[in-house]
Amino acid sequence: MKIPIKELYLLSIALMCFSNLSFAQVEATNEIQSKVLFQLVEQNVRVQPLLRNATPFVKGLTYVVLVEKSGDTNSSSASKRGRLVMQPGDIANLSASTQNLLKGEKLTVDILVYEKDTILIHQNSKEYQLKEVNSQREAVNFFDERISGIVIDNTKTKLGNDFYNEYYNRYQQLYKDNKETAYVEETPPIGRTTLVTVKIGNREVFKARTQPGYDYLDNLVKQALARTELYLKTQKNNINSLKIY
Repeated sequence: MKIPIKELYLLSIALMCFSNLSFAQVEATNEIQSKVLFQLVEQNVRVQPLLRNATPFVKGLTYVVLVEKSGDTNSSSASKRGRLVMQPGDIANLSASTQNLLKGEKLTVDILVYEKDTILIHQNSKEYQLKEVNSQREAVNFFDERISGIVIDNTKTKLGNDFYNEYYNRYQQLYKDNKETAYVEETPPIGRTTLVTVKIGNREVFKARTQPGYDYLDNLVKQALARTELYLKTQKNNINSLKIY
């Protein structure tokens, strides 16, 4: 049976509209999300951007974090660019920075996320003044829901950052579903060593001095993960005991 040209034309238009509508609905419910955490650290403000892949797809992304400080007397700006591959549901800590901020001065943080280096798919801008900065541990619901697998980097040196990176990568493999936020913190270095602390929520689970060398670092991270495992198992057992009684 032949379809009249006019009806065929109208049918093609209808199919195009349906296709565009379906695509728009998918795009509206799947997105890249970002958040910026602020924390006072010894009279300075630590800026920690976070990125979340809320899509059902693996994403190869390029990000740019712009941090600008402005006030009555001076202003400054800095930018950091990086690449990462995110699995569905992944949350990534982007480039953190520490800013000396006086009362009345303002920080503006811009997060730009690209696919294929040039296609802008997400943009977020946040402004904060010193009076608005709160403790990191008060900000649990980063994306308006309880998320898991977060490890916050509060290190200050390369040794501390190396420990954080190794701990974070292995933590993501083992405890990605843990709802409590983990923190890797560091005290000022003494000589060639530095003191790192791992906390789960507000509970300290591991503390030790780092030293240069991968073998030493690898062993230290294994110890920290063993203590983390012990703490999480104890917490789980306590919860189960409460349910029984």
